[in-house]
Amino acid sequence: MTSTVCYFTISNSDDKLTQAGWSAFVADVRAAVDLAVRAGGQLEFAGFSAPDAPWQNALWCVRLPNAGTREVLRARLERLCETYVQDSIAWAQVDQVEFLTPPGARSGGEPVTDLTDWAAQQTGRAL
Repeated sequence: MTSTVCYFTISNSDDKLTQAGWSAFVADVRAAVDLAVRAGGQLEFAGFSAPDAPWQNALWCVRLPNAGTREVLRARLERLCETYVQDSIAWAQVDQVEFLTPPGARSGGEPVTDLTDWAAQQTGRAL
């Protein structure tokens, strides 16, 4: 099996955690991701809500090499969910990643500058 891209997000939008608790939760999730990376995974992205946002969220995207690494990370996150008294951690996995390109790039033509004209050409009707 090829690698799987996994996205997961944690949140403190309900303010269950103090700032110190949120900080510890994020640090423990980062440590779990680091372990997955040491096991052959690849961190693709990590991002956080703006510091002045009224909520706290964090999202990671990790490419995991196999089912074993994926299940270990999932189990660690489930334990952290329990440790930090969270209702859930959102998890999504994608077995196929598709790269979208500009319509002109696919056909070898000029890049599309007017999407209305392009849509009309594709559908055969004016929009």
